[in-house]
Amino acid sequence: MCGPSIEFADFISFIRLEKEYAAIPKHLAIREGLEDLLICIGFMVSKVIFSPIFEINYLTSDEFYYKSYIYKVDH
Repeated sequence: MCGPSIEFADFISFIRLEKEYAAIPKHLAIREGLEDLLICIGFMVSKVIFSPIFEINYLTSDEFYYKSYIYKVDH
């Protein structure tokens, strides 16, 4: 539904590390995957911590809409 289109055969080759994907070092792929996981966990933790401070209902209200740009960035 979103993202670049890819042929199914290329996807299977990537999953099986065949053809042009055979040269991908597994340890780098694992490290990068773990880095992405840690970033996601960090965003989830920050969401839980900062949700009481930044209420979505206020950010989508008319009152907030008409505030100045400086106010929106500063708060």
